[in-house]
Amino acid sequence: MCVIIICTERRPDRNVLDKCQIRNPHGIGVVWFGKNTENKDVAKYKKGIPTVDELTKLLDTMELPYAIHFRNSSIGGENPLLNHPFEVTRDSLLRLEGECDKLLMHNGHISEYETYLSAAGIYLDNKELISDSRAIAMLVSNENRRFLNRLSNKNKFMLADASAVNEKGEIYQTFRYYGEYFDEKGFKG
Repeated sequence: MCVIIICTERRPDRNVLDKCQIRNPHGIGVVWFGKNTENKDVAKYKKGIPTVDELTKLLDTMELPYAIHFRNSSIGGENPLLNHPFEVTRDSLLRLEGECDKLLMHNGHISEYETYLSAAGIYLDNKELISDSRAIAMLVSNENRRFLNRLSNKNKFMLADASAVNEKGEIYQTFRYYGEYFDEKGFKG
């Protein structure tokens, strides 16, 4: 199963990253927060990173917090476009890098994803690349985070939200966690 590491206060060492890739060899993705060209807060991502060497070069240029996903492919097979994260939009565009308000990473397996998509009125072309994780990103694009709570008994989800709103109506950036994560002195997994 995939691995998600959310780094809030410290960076994982090379040994941890190597172990994650050995167990999950089908691609790496990273999420971090930043500004777009219009100076708006966004969640940025790069995925399809093939090696830990390339990952560490990227991480060395970034400030905390960020989240890393190591994929062990299942539904959809091995394809860099199916690495995580996925844009939380109705179409969840398949790109190797980009930015948007919300991004989703997933650790687990949801075999009923086609049923959920049909129930929500989302129909895909037969040749379209799909995975259970991309399907969930499409399904929660309507702010239905309760759906993640329902699925989190056997799965883990991380939602990078660049447009969260606090009780004062102020916008802030946050990682939201669904499922059981452990805390390891500065990062979650």
